[in-house]
Amino acid sequence: MVKDEIALPLMIDICAEAGLPAPLCLMTLPQELKVQILEAMPSVELAKVGGVCKELRDLANNNELWKHKFAEEFSQEFFRTREVVETWRVAFRRQWERKKKQQRQKLVEKERRIQKHLQIPEWFRA
Repeated sequence: MVKDEIALPLMIDICAEAGLPAPLCLMTLPQELKVQILEAMPSVELAKVGGVCKELRDLANNNELWKHKFAEEFSQEFFRTREVVETWRVAFRRQWERKKKQQRQKLVEKERRIQKHLQIPEWFRA
């Protein structure tokens, strides 16, 4: 809070008064550019950005942004989704968790098939 809401605006004002360029950082960019940067980020990273500061949290929680990410990552499910009762961010998280669970289940099944095929002794598996 101190950095985002006090220190950075103060530093920008001091630079402006001294005739110096504003410090280079993401937060000094116009909001439209910040949104474009967030749109280009992978979904996992976008979710992490929300923990940086209040302004980025607000930008990263944009429902339209998560709708776009949902369509990008889960295109088949997106076209089957007629109406979302929750936010697109929540829908994305639920679908992402389902996807990861399915991947883990496939990995476990693959390991079981390999163990069965190799007939590894029980004492070796433990």
